[in-house]
Amino acid sequence: MSGVEANTNHVRMNWNMFSYNPDLLGGREKAAFGQVLECKDGHVFFAPYGLDHWWMSLRRMMGDPEWARDEVYLTGPGRTAHVDDIEPHVRAWALNHTRDELYWMSIENKVPCFPVYSASEMRASPQLEARGFFIEVEHPEVGGFVQPGAPVQQTGSRWAIDRPAPRLGEHTDEVLSELGYSRDAIVAMFRDGAIQG
Repeated sequence: MSGVEANTNHVRMNWNMFSYNPDLLGGREKAAFGQVLECKDGHVFFAPYGLDHWWMSLRRMMGDPEWARDEVYLTGPGRTAHVDDIEPHVRAWALNHTRDELYWMSIENKVPCFPVYSASEMRASPQLEARGFFIEVEHPEVGGFVQPGAPVQQTGSRWAIDRPAPRLGEHTDEVLSELGYSRDAIVAMFRDGAIQG
């Protein structure tokens, strides 16, 4: 499951947020366009509805179909109010294309889109490989493994892992000392009911 969760964190922050905070979810009525679109060989993140010039680019990409020429669709609020009318057409159109086709069409037309990859596809990505995104690390308890590295490349500084993730309790005494406590004092506070846990 951790591979799925890692991919989710890279794809859409709100998936991650809502999975840990289900109280944030309201009713089940649809209030906006879905941003993950099924296509011939998987899915893409696709967001051509928010800005008017993206919508016009999508119309061109789809061959300017008659249904898309409705004047009510010319503004963002108009499109959002008619999400249930627009989405079935776009979904049907997308099923005729692969992830790469949709991605490159979108790039050419300046529409936000990127393929949704599985964990193994991300690991095999030539682009991520070329930028050295995945790094090998050593951990004293689990040994060597590969994990995502720097999310961005910056000029003038190099992101690096200079130590492994801490082991459970490894820095407890140090942190408690900085706060003016000792492990024994915390245990005593729990025992005496001063701290509820």
